[in-house]
Amino acid sequence: MDTPVYRFYGPVTEYRYHFLSLSIEKEVVKIVRFSETKVADTYNLVLLDMMADGGESNDKTETKNKDMNVVLATVMQVVTDFLDKNLDCFVHIEGSDSKRRRGYQILINREYDRLINDYIIFGGNDNKKEVLEKGKTYSYFIISKR
Repeated sequence: MDTPVYRFYGPVTEYRYHFLSLSIEKEVVKIVRFSETKVADTYNLVLLDMMADGGESNDKTETKNKDMNVVLATVMQVVTDFLDKNLDCFVHIEGSDSKRRRGYQILINREYDRLINDYIIFGGNDNKKEVLEKGKTYSYFIISKR
């Protein structure tokens, strides 16, 4: 073919998990989305709410369902399920704001003793990452199966 063509890109690999956040006031469908990044075998985790019309909200929506501990514990269980099924992959976790980053920090520190036997956990600030030190503050986390 002699006609010039535009550069195109293949599909981004994406995995999705769904669960319900429940309270007396409402039920909210939560979506945990793992999207392929530019780094080989590394997936970015995003937690989203599904809107009433079936569309997704952004990762800054506040559900205010008073169940954040249960939601975050469920997200961590989803991460372990994803990694158990994708043994050579890494999951990058970074909240979209300081409140969400703090939630992931608390969760990973709380679950550290359970996770450390089966998973390698890195913590990072800016472009510097290290093997996670329990109790140290990080802006993002990378988790992989041992």
